[in-house]
Amino acid sequence: MKDLIMDALAKLIEAHKRSKTIICNLEFSTAVEGIKNLLTSSNTLMESLTFYYEYESAAVYKLSDYIDLLKYLLERFESFDIDDADEIEYLYDQGIGMLETSLTVIKRTERIHDDGEFLTKVYRPKKADEIGIRSHNSAKYKTAIVLQGPIKKEDDFTYESVKLYKILYPECEVIVSTWKSEEDQKERFESLGAIVLLNDPPEKPGYANCAYQTVSSIEGIRKARELGCVRVCKTRTDQRFHTPNLFFYMEKLLDQFPIRINTTQKKRLIAISTTTLSFRVYNTCDMFIYGEIDDVENYFDCPLDTRDWGKDSNVEWVNAEQFGRLRFAEAWFVSYYLEKLGFELKFTLEDSDYYRNELFIIVDGSTIDLLWQKYNDDEYKDREYNSSGYDHGGGIGRVSFLEWLSCQ
Repeated sequence: MKDLIMDALAKLIEAHKRSKTIICNLEFSTAVEGIKNLLTSSNTLMESLTFYYEYESAAVYKLSDYIDLLKYLLERFESFDIDDADEIEYLYDQGIGMLETSLTVIKRTERIHDDGEFLTKVYRPKKADEIGIRSHNSAKYKTAIVLQGPIKKEDDFTYESVKLYKILYPECEVIVSTWKSEEDQKERFESLGAIVLLNDPPEKPGYANCAYQTVSSIEGIRKARELGCVRVCKTRTDQRFHTPNLFFYMEKLLDQFPIRINTTQKKRLIAISTTTLSFRVYNTCDMFIYGEIDDVENYFDCPLDTRDWGKDSNVEWVNAEQFGRLRFAEAWFVSYYLEKLGFELKFTLEDSDYYRNELFIIVDGSTIDLLWQKYNDDEYKDREYNSSGYDHGGGIGRVSFLEWLSCQ
């Protein structure tokens, strides 16, 4: 079946490329028909892919992103909301990248490793009751775990995550900060002892859903403050960490590495390595942030990103400085936070490294035993074995605790 899926993906990529001229020339009626045909093929392929991988593959997520892109393009063409051929071409090229990534993931994760490579696997229980580990050291300060985002219902993922946190960290408040559309889930989560916030979503999601993250994060953090918490761990509804004694360990890190520069920030912020990247300016991972509640609130209390992800992301990715100035994704939160602290940003890699090394602590995703199903089949996809990872030609350069520590 794998070979059939790979063949279907390859054919979809070719069909996508063939239809580019028609669609990018803004031939409306022909373009609508072409996009609908691609949607039909994509949905058929998605059925096979989800049956084979059960949703737990980056290949599935990338194909899902591609389908969402086609729907977006179809809506634009059907409403005649198209006046920029360059924008459409950019979006179409993004679609090719999504499909090619999906195909690459299948090839990488399904091949027989007889060509000089080792394959390792990690098995984690889906149900909290099947996890026998326990914490022996409580959090030093009153702490809240804030899960922000839409509730992930596959495998009861968010529900089981909350259940696990109440087992591993019984002294902590658990806050699920989600949307009003999840009201039917509220009672279930409250039965676990969690607090559920049903927020109004912002009008626009922003680039990479930054506006969504801003609203759900800040509301959860403010609720934690109402409850008298002085530490907060901001995480996501589609991620899970499993490490016992985690917040006891986090406080040890904060004690070991006090802030050395003049700033109003009270303690360092602890972030994970997962999307903390060397070669993007101010690109510190925003998915897991732990720290003093005033600092974490200040970090996420930023302007809403109201940009249209299609129209406003049509740029050439020239260098790290430009990425920072555009404030895309993680850079949105870091750059605005640093400016609120009174720092004048230079938007260079050196400047980015300086503030990451002085104001943050970067721990490896494996330290918190992070599970993120979006890339569950390729957990260390950014790990470099063919380049140093420190020169600017060597991939995206995920920053490890070891690299961060070497700069202290």
